[in-house]
Amino acid sequence: AVEESRVEATCTTDGSYNLVVYCETCGEEVSRETVVIPATGHTPAEAVEESRVEATCTTDGSYDLVVYCETCGEVVSRETVVIPATGHNYGEPVWSWNGFESAEVTLTCPNGCGETEVLPATITSETTEAGLATAGKTVYTATATDEEGNTYTDTKEEAIAPTFIIKQNHSLLVDGRIGVNYLVQFAGEVENPVMTAWHMQEDGEWIKTEVAGEQNLTEDGEWDGRYVFTYMVAAPEMAHTIYCTFAATMNGAEVATDAENPFTYSVQEYLDGRMQKSKNEKMRTLAAYLATYGAYAQLYFGINTDNLANANVETLYGKVELNPDVVNMDAAETVDTDSIETETAHIVGHALALEAATALSYTITLDDETMLPNAYLAYRVAGSESAFRYAKVYRVPKADGSTKLAAFIEDIKGPELTDAYEAYVCVKNGDAYEQISYTTVYSPECYMAGRLKKSSNEILKNTMIALKMYCDAARDYFGLDA
Repeated sequence: AVEESRVEATCTTDGSYNLVVYCETCGEEVSRETVVIPATGHTPAEAVEESRVEATCTTDGSYDLVVYCETCGEVVSRETVVIPATGHNYGEPVWSWNGFESAEVTLTCPNGCGETEVLPATITSETTEAGLATAGKTVYTATATDEEGNTYTDTKEEAIAPTFIIKQNHSLLVDGRIGVNYLVQFAGEVENPVMTAWHMQEDGEWIKTEVAGEQNLTEDGEWDGRYVFTYMVAAPEMAHTIYCTFAATMNGAEVATDAENPFTYSVQEYLDGRMQKSKNEKMRTLAAYLATYGAYAQLYFGINTDNLANANVETLYGKVELNPDVVNMDAAETVDTDSIETETAHIVGHALALEAATALSYTITLDDETMLPNAYLAYRVAGSESAFRYAKVYRVPKADGSTKLAAFIEDIKGPELTDAYEAYVCVKNGDAYEQISYTTVYSPECYMAGRLKKSSNEILKNTMIALKMYCDAARDYFGLDA
């Protein structure tokens, strides 16, 4: 049999062909059979999305999922999928307060529909009362809820001023001494403001001082509404914590801050703040050098060496290299033997007391110690025309338990450490002072130079160098001649 008249099947219709038998001899058709080819059916492709309509906030959207036959391309199936309405998707709430009494929140849909909703809020509050020196506050909370149960909140604070001290600031003593000015603004008019301040000394004893407040004046001499309280420390005590409380009469009543919770501060804390925040490079240098001097003084005296005043200098300012060339090594005492004919008193030694403001001590001998009650050291800055000042001669203890006679030029400020002093011993007779020793000229820098030349104690030498570097930085900052 041979195949003839073939028609292929499609997806939906049958095909067919004929099987024909011919005579091998004459060629005539003997038989013919028609064979059916069954329809193949559709071959579904991947569904594709058509006719998409996006949902809005309030109406559903839809799209069709359509399956086509890979062979003939006819639609095999079509399914409509519903996209639910999105609902309003409100953005950040915008709050509107009417004082602290009421508030409302406005919700705006950012989806383009422009829908807004304004919800009234309920107000609750919580108050933290102010203390004598701590501010209080009332926190108001507004709460609103929409129809879907979503809750919105906002807060607003109302400050309550302290009842005694509103604000406290600090500054370094502007004359170059070592210490802190406490600048205090009280909550109202006060009388007799007093600061009680204390810190621990090297012997473990607490030193407590009462300081009366003075009105802080502007450059124009006007009171700026604050009181200033000044507290000084010795050079090795810059890292010591200073504790203080304040008291005054306000509205006829005695008011004082809590002694059990004193304010705390330190010179080191102030210097660190200046190095970190000041834009004045001269101030930053002064702070770094003063902290360095304080640290070497701590090491020399063995005071609080686990907490050195310069602990943060390298981080906040940079490394400070000690420069011995800053000390005038030619500085030395001069003695005017022509100042009187005969000495009955003698200046035999000098030393620097590294206190809050450096003191220059004079060791004195008297040929007749019955003169001691009337003995004084007369002194003034050498070369000046100022009147002499007079420091009492005292008997003071020595480290070995004995005593000596000494007088002190006190309150030598940082920028003044290069000043030389002409001085002599005198006795007071009525209102007159009679000179009884030669006149000498000596300066703190003479002492520094002497220690650098003679001392084998490297820490003492470094302390002297750091002190002179601080002096020069102070003179530069305060605009004095270097």
